[in-house]
Amino acid sequence: MMATGSTYSAAACCAAASTATLRSVTSDYRVRIAATNGRCGGFLHTGIARRLRQNNRIIDLGDWDLAGNQIEANTRRVLEERGEQWERLTLTEVQVREHGLPVITKHDRRFKNGGGEHKAVEAEAITQHVLTDILRERLDELLPEPLVRVQEREVRQRRAVRKRKVKAMQPESRT
Repeated sequence: MMATGSTYSAAACCAAASTATLRSVTSDYRVRIAATNGRCGGFLHTGIARRLRQNNRIIDLGDWDLAGNQIEANTRRVLEERGEQWERLTLTEVQVREHGLPVITKHDRRFKNGGGEHKAVEAEAITQHVLTDILRERLDELLPEPLVRVQEREVRQRRAVRKRKVKAMQPESRT
């Protein structure tokens, strides 16, 4: 992960479809991404939390709905208890309005007596282009310098490491 001040950035999102779309952005920034897919109980502990060092910035890219907000609340609670910093990036009520995202009715079986019907806006409703732009803009804000400079430095450092490795593998010349 890429250092941003004294913290690291990590992105977590709810939908696997969003994760695949966002992977091109997160890989540029060396940020980890994971899909909780609404079933974040076990995976949250075994797949996400144990791979993080404390003091990560977790950026949530999730649905705007009753079920999604409960998923977010659980994920946030677990990770904040570990010392992580939480930030909801998408979807927000403002984004739903600004982009005219469709509201659907969902039926959630976690509720008893038919109480699981609720209005929702799924993360997939926002276009992939807009979603990647929102994430890229936020990650740029977190960087202490422009991404292109960081990437150029990374290339130079990788070359230097390769040179040292090659030199270390060559037999010593005797004169």
